[in-house]
Amino acid sequence: MIIGLYIENILLTILLFIYADWIPHLRISFTHIKEILNFALNVILARVAYFFNANIDKLLVGKFLGAHYLGIYVIAYSFIDMPVQRLSKNATKVTFSTLSKFQDNLMEFKETYKTINYYLSLIIFPVFIGLFIVAPEFTRVFYGPQWEEMITPLRILCFAGIFRSLLIVSSTTLFAMNKPNLEVKIAFFQGFILCTLIILLLRSGITGVSAAVTSGYLIGFMVSLSLSLSIVRINFREYIKLISNPFIGAGIIMGIWFVNLFIFKHFISDFTFMTVNIAVCGICFITYISMSDRTIFYKLRKILSNSYE
Repeated sequence: MIIGLYIENILLTILLFIYADWIPHLRISFTHIKEILNFALNVILARVAYFFNANIDKLLVGKFLGAHYLGIYVIAYSFIDMPVQRLSKNATKVTFSTLSKFQDNLMEFKETYKTINYYLSLIIFPVFIGLFIVAPEFTRVFYGPQWEEMITPLRILCFAGIFRSLLIVSSTTLFAMNKPNLEVKIAFFQGFILCTLIILLLRSGITGVSAAVTSGYLIGFMVSLSLSLSIVRINFREYIKLISNPFIGAGIIMGIWFVNLFIFKHFISDFTFMTVNIAVCGICFITYISMSDRTIFYKLRKILSNSYE
């Protein structure tokens, strides 16, 4: 596994040099170092704080609740962490460079910010709400009934996944607008809130910890969002309108799940119920989004074609 990681990064580096037609040279410019030093230090501090925030829950669970509950919690958390890593964090790699180009053009920055949030919400909401819906059947089918203790924490953490994904976009916006000092303050503030809430709710076990983590990410997201919206000059009502279609679509998914729960749950197996929910809810979400935004597929084709050009 380790050798594979080395080979992957070496090949990526070689391909980067080939396609960028550029090879680095050893040349030190103290002028440029001075310019970026403050920004870089703030980025490092923010990353350290967020690393602490992402791991303090596991540390406290392992210390006070023991290895058994730590194992259950870590597995549950991994399910919401994977979409965050694969979707939101990968998207921000492009988001940061794209938004940074428009630092001096607030109108373009605003439109790009809205576009990124809208399309990311179209993915985030159905993914995490879908995981919330199928959590019991998924757990019993693939892990067995002995892992049922994981279902409630996993469902609570699904909402933490939504807030964490949206927080990453807001954080990237602050960095792109050259406001890393604000991001550092938010990261440490969120860490304080997380620690406090986890300690207060530890008595409720991993369910309490999951609720604490979700609340901590919600608070961190709201603070980061309010600052990024004020910088971009978008009011909160406009932001709610921006994500309203994905949010309503997620609500439709929840409604369909409740209907399926009462009609089919007692007549079919867990695997069939899970498969039916995924298929029906997915089709209904796509149908609603395509009806509420009839230009969605045209916009997606345009974005993809521009990406490949």
